[in-house]
Amino acid sequence: MTSSPLPEEDIVAVALRLVQEGDLNTLTIRKVKELVKQQISVEDSYDDQLTELVKVAIDRHITSLQQQSREDNSTKKTKKDTKQRNKPHNTKEIDTSLTDQEVYHQLTKVCRQLGVGLPINKLKGVTEEKDKIEIVKEYLRKKGVKRDPLVLTDKQVKSLRAKLDREKELQSLDTSNILKESNKRRRRDVSFSTSAVQSYSAEENEEEESSSEEES
Repeated sequence: MTSSPLPEEDIVAVALRLVQEGDLNTLTIRKVKELVKQQISVEDSYDDQLTELVKVAIDRHITSLQQQSREDNSTKKTKKDTKQRNKPHNTKEIDTSLTDQEVYHQLTKVCRQLGVGLPINKLKGVTEEKDKIEIVKEYLRKKGVKRDPLVLTDKQVKSLRAKLDREKELQSLDTSNILKESNKRRRRDVSFSTSAVQSYSAEENEEEESSSEEES
């Protein structure tokens, strides 16, 4: 067996560095061997041993890449899980890339979905989109939308719509009918009392007349 000019681990280290700097998609064992020979003096009789050492270097590099990939995936999964745990339930994230005009458009869409329309009177004369956004958000807060309208899910919008519709229905009840019914009931009570008094008086008079005839 021909001895190498350097310890085998040193040759592996040289080959490993060349592999790390190169492209695994294009590198071959022969090419790595040629690069190693350009950096260190290796006899032709040492070719078979050099081939084995280059294979060791390539295997170490591949193993290192696989380990790094597993660690990266594990780190990404941990970050994703942490983000999911910290994320509020039943909400969606705000798209920070939206322009003020796009945000205002989304708010008008939420108003339509909730069936509350827009505060047209307050929006008259307002030209800045940011000011419009604040006006509509405040308007929705007064309507009972407690969280940011932009993070409402479809389910939450439907739930709020149902609640607002119920409130409208209660407010639209014709209270005058209730008052009329109450007045009718009072009139019936008064009429009944008057009739009862008149009937009692008539019976009392009849009894008095009967008594007078008997005395005569």
